[in-house]
Amino acid sequence: MSKTKWLLDFDGVINANKAGWSAAPFSGNVYASGNHYRIRWAPQLIQRIRRIHALPGVEILWASSWIGHTAQLEQLIKLPTLLSAAPKGMSGEDKLMAAFEVMESGNRLIWTDDEYTLTSGELYDKWTSSGRALLIQPKPNRGLRPEHLDKIDAFVLGSCT
Repeated sequence: MSKTKWLLDFDGVINANKAGWSAAPFSGNVYASGNHYRIRWAPQLIQRIRRIHALPGVEILWASSWIGHTAQLEQLIKLPTLLSAAPKGMSGEDKLMAAFEVMESGNRLIWTDDEYTLTSGELYDKWTSSGRALLIQPKPNRGLRPEHLDKIDAFVLGSCT
């Protein structure tokens, strides 16, 4: 039985300068490789991700340069522990390869990334026209918005438009 696998980036997707939905974003600090980073996120976004994570047949995987530091992110923003699509931080090429692996394994793909998610072209058309892939590239300063999560909800329920 196929699953829906969501490749989830962090910066520009969850962490965004203007991350607030209907209220000011939450913020906090994380430390990675000896550096301090200020993180901003919409708590409503995290609630929606948690709801999708709880659905049967859905697996959310980190696809981010933050792999190796995701436990700290999950604790700060109150996400459940997610698996990672790779053993270490991912480049754009790594993320594309992970997307290929999801598609080739017969699973459905959700890919949210502010830089690397395909937005047009032959491969984009092939994946999305089959109804097996939902590719979302949010604006990096705003991250995922309610309309993106509405599309993800519809896709997970099998009625992606």
